[in-house]
Order: sequence, then structure tokens, then C-alpha cells
Amino acid sequence: MILSFLGTWMIAEYFIQPLSPLIPTTDTIRTYTTILASAAWGLGIAVLTLSHIRNIYRQTQDPFWGYSAFYLVSFLAMTLAGLFYGANGNPFLWGYDNIYAPGNMTLYSTTAFFITTAAFRVFRFRNLDSTVLLVSGTLVLMSVLPIFTGTIPFLRPLGAWIMNVPGVAGYRAFTIGVALGIIGLGVRIFLHKHPEVIR
Repeated sequence: MILSFLGTWMIAEYFIQPLSPLIPTTDTIRTYTTILASAAWGLGIAVLTLSHIRNIYRQTQDPFWGYSAFYLVSFLAMTLAGLFYGANGNPFLWGYDNIYAPGNMTLYSTTAFFITTAAFRVFRFRNLDSTVLLVSGTLVLMSVLPIFTGTIPFLRPLGAWIMNVPGVAGYRAFTIGVALGIIGLGVRIFLHKHPEVIR
């Protein structure tokens, strides 16, 4: 009921002009929302840390407890560096630039392998849809490679047309579908009809 009331309040204040005097109250609600979100971050960090401490305590039951120990040491080191030296201090920046940032880039680079395997599964002649995707993807790929555009001049404008007309249309349709799904989910939550309640 609280969620439904506040959500309706926010929507009405934004779209209905006579309710504009409610803007200061709405700003106060947004401020409390930010505070609650920060508290949720703190609670999530506490629960995650306790979970890793439990993994370290039960070494015989969890073979990967060493990762939990690494997390705990890293978390404590960065927290203490931030508390004593500040977010712009040399120890905190050193840990961020030399440990966190390279690790983040390494994990992000592994998505290239997942993308490659996903493309291998998708780009196959199974049905008409996959055939269209394979042909259009191959043409777009060839349109950006000089070895093909130098010998076949019409590939560059063809690839640009595929990207700007069918590609943009599909992306807009996807965006509209996601927006409608979010609106539908919001309405179900406002009406207390979310999946957990239905089950």
C-alpha cells in the first residue's frame, strides 16, 4: 500500500499540473529514498561480508573459501585506506588503479569469449530468422572491412542501410517492448499483483 501510494503520488505530481504545489513534499520523499537506498547498500555489504566470514569459518565445507579470505582482506584494506587517507589519498588510489581497475577490465574482457560462443550458436542456418540474421550480420561485418569494401564498393552503403534502417527499427521496437514491460510490472506492483503474490 505504501509503495502504491508513493508511486501514484510521484506520477501524479509529474503529469498533473494542479498538483505542482506538492513538489517540495515530493523532493523530501526523494531525499528519504536516497537515504534508504544508501542504507540498503550498507546492509548488502554487511550481509555479503558476513557470508564470506561464514565461508572462511567453514573451510572444510567450502573448497573456495580462499576467495572469501581474499575478499575480506581486500575489503578491509580498501575500507581502512578510505577512512584514514580519504578517497583521494595515495593508498586508496593505488589500490583502485592497480588492483580494482585491472581486475575489472580483465573480467570485462572475458565477455568477448561469451559473445563469440553466443554468436556461434546464433549465426547458424536453422530457420528463416537465423538465416536473415546470419546474412545481415555478415554483410555488416564485410561493410566495415577494407578488404571487402575495396573490391565490392556497394558493401559500405549497404551495411550503413542495414544499420540505420532495419537495425534502428529493431532497436526501437526492443526499447518500446522493454518500456511496456516495465510499465506493466509497475502497474502489477502498484496493484499488489507481482509474481510472488500470485504464486
